[in-house]
This record gives sequence, structure tokens and C-alpha cells, in this order.
Amino acid sequence: MYYTDIGLASGLFGNHHADDRNINGIIAENFVYSLLYLRDAYHKLGIDRPIFGTYGNKEINFLVPSKITKKKFAIDVTTGSSSSESAQAMLNDGLVDYVLYARENSHGGRTEGKTMTVPIYLLGRFDFDKIY
Repeated sequence: MYYTDIGLASGLFGNHHADDRNINGIIAENFVYSLLYLRDAYHKLGIDRPIFGTYGNKEINFLVPSKITKKKFAIDVTTGSSSSESAQAMLNDGLVDYVLYARENSHGGRTEGKTMTVPIYLLGRFDFDKIY
């Protein structure tokens, strides 16, 4: 379940005495969900909400298809330095065209090949229709 009201989500999870690391991760994913949902990118594709799921036994935070370039982005939301094995596996297996890491403490930029990093707070400005 995703909350578009980040303050409400923070309060709910804080009241359940979860550890800060887990709360930060949950809030970051909810923030990205809200950014993607509000961008209307999904609605233009006939999809009513951001897509998420699993690949193998690992989580994929979000998948974003570009309507113009037809490129597919796997988005991994992280609040630490870890990265998603599933997003990288999808790239290696040719299921997505790019992996985009939305990180809490980052200045962004291309990290290697088809893997990019963007500060989580700037994801709303990322152009999924641009050819990279």
C-alpha cells in the first residue's frame, strides 16, 4: 500500500515503533510513488498507477515505460548505499533498457552504461522520454 500523503505515512509508521532505517525506506518509496503518480506518465499509457513487482525473488520498486521512445526504466529507490540486484538482473536479461537509482544522498549522474543515479527529490524532473 502506498500513501500519497507522506506526513500521514510517516506518522503511521512512526507510531508502530519501526526502526528509522525501515521508516526512511518506506517513506522514500511512498515519495517516489507520489511523484510518479502525479506526473501523469502512467495515465498517458492507459495505466492507472505506477507499476511495481518482483523479478525472481527480488523486489522491483517501479517500472516506467516511455510512451515516446518505448524505453523501459527499472527504478530502485534506496536510502542507503545498497543497490537492487533485481533491477540490474532485468537490465542484464534485456527486460529493461535502463536502471535508475533514486537515492537519498546523491548528486546524480550516469554511473555506468545504462545505469543512472538521480537524487530522490529530483526524480519528478527526470525525463523518461529523452533518449539517453
